[in-house]
Amino acid sequence: MFADCSKWRKTNVQTPMVVTISVYQGHQTEGFLDQVLLASVVVERWYMAPGVRRVPITDGKLTATLFLPSGPGPFPGLLDLWEQNTFFCAVCISRSHVQPVGGSVEQILTYFHGNAYKTRFDENNQVIWRDLMLPIPTDPSLKVDMGRLQCPLLLVVGEDDQNWPTYESAMDMKEMMERAGNSHLLTVLSYKNTGHLIEPPFTPFARASTFKTVTNPPTKVMALWGGELVALSRAQEDAWRKTLVFLRENLYGGMKHGASFSNL
Repeated sequence: MFADCSKWRKTNVQTPMVVTISVYQGHQTEGFLDQVLLASVVVERWYMAPGVRRVPITDGKLTATLFLPSGPGPFPGLLDLWEQNTFFCAVCISRSHVQPVGGSVEQILTYFHGNAYKTRFDENNQVIWRDLMLPIPTDPSLKVDMGRLQCPLLLVVGEDDQNWPTYESAMDMKEMMERAGNSHLLTVLSYKNTGHLIEPPFTPFARASTFKTVTNPPTKVMALWGGELVALSRAQEDAWRKTLVFLRENLYGGMKHGASFSNL
């Protein structure tokens, strides 16, 4: 058994994350309330730009949220599907291209369950799932045909990802696109000593956390994401900056009417 170690999440993006930074004499690790406070400042980190509207949407089984920038537009659309983000003029993938073409989620899960014996645990009983999809299949019918891609693609890769073979997947996608002659559309950001969770800058580091599986019934496990604190922190800052540049170049490159990237 293990104690609950949930990953930190911001549940309400309409309010800021408030952080109090305090300074005390010497090096303190505990007992702060008994110490004399030398200085303190409150820092707010906002997740929505001023003027952005959040509109909940429900249509049948679809539940979504629409974020509308201020101003007259026009604005490019961005569709965030769980951990796979697809842009109408550019694409950013955070998972893999390995999936049955035209297949269902059930087929993908069946593929993983067939490799369940490859699941490993580290010395802290944290589960490692990256081997479930290794080696990367060579059968084209099990993968998305990357040679058909006609829009820019950004891959953000953590080379120490213990949850998913992101590096191997990225290299396979790169090879597929090189053979097809469309590798000029590909941008790869690859980071050493960085795990699965490459999030916005200053997001708290989580090398491992509790995770609820999709099995029936669900089971709570301690999932190992990988990565080191310093390397991941630097990767998050670098990836965020370069992702914004990628979006600016590929989503706003052909926009007119004075659309402003800052509205995002």
